[in-house]
Amino acid sequence: FILPSYYDDASNSLIEALGAGKITFASARGGNVELLLYKNELLFCPIHGASDLHRKLEKIIDDVDYRCYINSHIIECKDALYFDWARKMKQAILV
Repeated sequence: FILPSYYDDASNSLIEALGAGKITFASARGGNVELLLYKNELLFCPIHGASDLHRKLEKIIDDVDYRCYINSHIIECKDALYFDWARKMKQAILV
């Protein structure tokens, strides 16, 4: 999934792609950076980043180890989206 928008800071489509466990690239803007847990390999400049994005896509296609590394980070991003209310309440009680 690629979200190249210069204006969209954190779209629902980015959240849905992460939730589906898809390898995801987004423009380095606002909430996108936070949703992708500040992983530079998944971020690009929406104006001048086409060649950088192309290089990243080729590396994911050609390098199995790198693809596994990126997939593991996507899983971390997906897990960060999940909010466990009961666990948070237990943590608050213990604090």
